[in-house]
Amino acid sequence: MMRAPLFAAVLGLAACAQVAAPVDAVSVAARVADMIGVATTVIATEAEADAVRERVRAALVRPLTAETAVQVAVLNNRTLQAEFLAAAEEFAAMEAAVALVAATRRAYFEAVAAQQVAGYLEQALASAEATAELTRRLAQAGGANRLDQVRAAELYVEVANDLRRGRREATLAREALTRALGLWGADAAYALPATLPALPAALSVPAGAEAEAIRRRVDLAAARHAVEHEGAAAAHRLEALAIDVRSEVRAAYATLQSSYEIARAYRDEVVPLRRAIDDEIVYRYNGMLVDVFTVLSTVRASLAANVAAIEALRDFHLAEAEFRAALIGGGVVRSGATVVPHAEEQAGGH
Repeated sequence: MMRAPLFAAVLGLAACAQVAAPVDAVSVAARVADMIGVATTVIATEAEADAVRERVRAALVRPLTAETAVQVAVLNNRTLQAEFLAAAEEFAAMEAAVALVAATRRAYFEAVAAQQVAGYLEQALASAEATAELTRRLAQAGGANRLDQVRAAELYVEVANDLRRGRREATLAREALTRALGLWGADAAYALPATLPALPAALSVPAGAEAEAIRRRVDLAAARHAVEHEGAAAAHRLEALAIDVRSEVRAAYATLQSSYEIARAYRDEVVPLRRAIDDEIVYRYNGMLVDVFTVLSTVRASLAANVAAIEALRDFHLAEAEFRAALIGGGVVRSGATVVPHAEEQAGGH
């Protein structure tokens, strides 16, 4: 087995494989599990490392879901393990855990979305190549002019560059997820689903979200603990933090709500409308009512709309992850990378 020697070499466990984890570390890990609702364990021996490795590999047999990714990260991430074993400050381990959960959810949806965009662009490139070849042949036969041929070739080059950017983003996003999961070697070849989870039929938000955050947030628990030891100054910090937490919950919900509405609009309106436009343009082109430039512009706009629809769905899932983080802690900042410029940004290039 490849991983056991590395574990022993890095952590020096070859000579102390029978040394159990400190009782404090085990109790901290148990309290963290109760708080985040995800099973945890402490890895302090080779036997414990082997057990975790088997659990992780069993989870990697099928394409990862967001929940499975969180479970793998909490079990396998070595930075979190270091917090458990330090066990000097329980709240530090708890804050590390909620931050890891939030970061893993974010990385998961970023990775799946980037992979989905790259897959769509691969299909779009094949279509752009066929269009460029058809236009070239039409030009040779006198059915298209030189300008149409050059424009079709330009579209192919643009889509090829979009695909290069898409593959780059997919690689970077996947590596961010791999780091959160604590994977390397053959285990890093895990599978992701081809598409993001579908948008839910309705947006479901628990009642009393602000009160839930006040009750569950790890940073507030740490601040309450500080009040017991530091007095009035800590009490003021606790009150200020509670105000901020309530605001963060409201802001996270506002982002979640708008992200849901935007993703739904892309799914129910924008993409179907673009499909109708595509069909009409093809019909008109076949009847020689529009020129090649109009067709190519329509293709580019449709490509941008479909990629934007994927990114809108990604943004919804990221907003949902942020809302969850607002309730327990570990808030995330989304990059929101866009691979294909929107159609209006492309208009000046033609």
